[in-house]
Amino acid sequence: MYKIFRKKKVRFGYIKLALCVLVLSALSFICCQKASQEEIGWSQVPEILSRIIPPNFPAKDFQFI
Repeated sequence: MYKIFRKKKVRFGYIKLALCVLVLSALSFICCQKASQEEIGWSQVPEILSRIIPPNFPAKDFQFI
């Protein structure tokens, strides 16, 4: 009887493993589809440069001895 219970436990482990592989492969497929639709590489340079704001420093004079 113990051997039958053990086999069922092993089968359940394989089912969990197969389910995890299926979910991970579906998620990776979805992520790859989104990445291919977005602009990548040098075509994003103008957008990145437009977001850069030069720093503003206060006009102060410091005296050093």
